[in-house]
Amino acid sequence: MSVLRFSISYLSSSHFWLLLVLALLHLCFSDQKSGDVLCMDGERRALMRFKHGLIDEADRLASWVGETSDCCRWAGIVCDNITGHVHQIHLPGPDGHCDGMYFLSKEEEKEGLKQMLGGHLSPSLLELKQLKYLDLSCNNFKQIQIPSFIGSLRNLRRLNLSRSNFGGMNPPQIGNISELRVLSLGDLYGTTMSMMKMQWLSSLRWLHHLDMRGIDLSKAIDWFVFLSTLGYTSPCS
Repeated sequence: MSVLRFSISYLSSSHFWLLLVLALLHLCFSDQKSGDVLCMDGERRALMRFKHGLIDEADRLASWVGETSDCCRWAGIVCDNITGHVHQIHLPGPDGHCDGMYFLSKEEEKEGLKQMLGGHLSPSLLELKQLKYLDLSCNNFKQIQIPSFIGSLRNLRRLNLSRSNFGGMNPPQIGNISELRVLSLGDLYGTTMSMMKMQWLSSLRWLHHLDMRGIDLSKAIDWFVFLSTLGYTSPCS
């Protein structure tokens, strides 16, 4: 009988602790759903500095306000549901459709241009340590060069800066983003962007989509080195 009482007591105790853990988990998730601030203070401040560097004539980032607001609820921001880290920034131009801008009336084109973000990209993005997706396509950055610090966003899986009127030399530091799966920098209608070196592309081992349409590659000096890393053999060799 003593053995039986011990077994029942042991099972009851285990059951109690299991119920206690489940209750605590329920409380945690209930708190998150009740509207408490989810995003991290440092990342909220980083996003605010990023916003201050942008030109936003249409006030698309109107929700990006407040020292205590939940930045995970801001327009274009997606966070991890549990940790609160910012994982994605989606800020493409007007509805993400660039093509139609070339066929609109003057008034519609003017309004469309107003909807595009401009300015410069703040290095405060580097404080978003878990950022995996950055989409600033279809905006108008008026020929500024893509900043080299982008190459330090090491956790990025998708980077889309296409058709946003960037210019100058494409920074080879992008080759440091070894986790990239998708890289879009091109423009169907041509761009003033150019590239001196190709070798950095060979570092992107996980890349399965690359868009560099319209980029001037005539100045690239390492074509053969780059092609050799892809297993290409010159027909003249």
